[in-house]
Amino acid sequence: MDAQHLIAANYKNAYCLSSVQELKRHKSQETIYIMGHGPSAFVIPQELDCKEINHDLSGTSASVFQSKYTDFYWYEPHFLENGEGFKLTTPESCSSYALSRIMHHEWTKEVSDENVGVVIPNPQFPANELGYADVTIHKNTLVPPWFFVNEISDEEISKGLRTWCRAPNREDLVLNFRGSVIRQLSTAFALGYKNIYIGGLDPSISGYWYTNRELREMHMKRDILKRNDRICKSYGTSLLRVAHTAPSGSALAGPVSTYYDFHRSIVFILFILCRLYPWTQTYLLANDPIIAKACIELGAVIPRNLYLLRKEDISI
Repeated sequence: MDAQHLIAANYKNAYCLSSVQELKRHKSQETIYIMGHGPSAFVIPQELDCKEINHDLSGTSASVFQSKYTDFYWYEPHFLENGEGFKLTTPESCSSYALSRIMHHEWTKEVSDENVGVVIPNPQFPANELGYADVTIHKNTLVPPWFFVNEISDEEISKGLRTWCRAPNREDLVLNFRGSVIRQLSTAFALGYKNIYIGGLDPSISGYWYTNRELREMHMKRDILKRNDRICKSYGTSLLRVAHTAPSGSALAGPVSTYYDFHRSIVFILFILCRLYPWTQTYLLANDPIIAKACIELGAVIPRNLYLLRKEDISI
């Protein structure tokens, strides 16, 4: 059984796509916003709304909490025996992955036909003795074919990305490299969106938008506010218990000795995609200094169809 069908077998009602292009029937606009988890996640959507620019929304994990309809939901499964806490003996419990694991049960509750168009499962699901067959997921749980990049070393990464760029069926595959943002980017370009906006990438800020009470109250659906306030409080208490004992990062983040670190990889792939699809106008909210630095490091000449936006002087 190949990877695509193996993943599909672990979800109810999952359907394997023969090509990414089959997702076009779920595309309703020519503009798409790819939503990250950082506190700046709502800057671009607010501007799009002010300009009355209709757009599709692609998001992962907690994007299902926000009040707007999510057209493409990139589902990231995480399981715990206790949905409101975690085992302090595991490395992941001391990392940023802890909150994702705590929130898993809440994500599954919010996925419905009314607020999500398509659910696309993460192909890199962690091993779990409980299995995934009992997870109740959307009727449109679609599993596309992927192109996997071996992330073990710089050499293998470069080899894999060159192969992907030259593949004649590249537009049929989702590029699976580093994380969900890159999966979303490769899909958005392949689906032929004329305008792609990316925001919510804030690596310099600790915490996600949904750990910020003010942002939760502004953008989260009313009926789940109390539930998530309680969970975030539990998370904060747990973090205090493991203070000064946490490892520097999660083992799930990939090798740390590679040039292609997580955030540089996002910008690197974005540069490649902009050059492969010169007819697509792309806008990146590069307000965070780490993202801005990566843009400078990776290219003396930024692609003509890539615009770097700052939060303080954003103009769409």
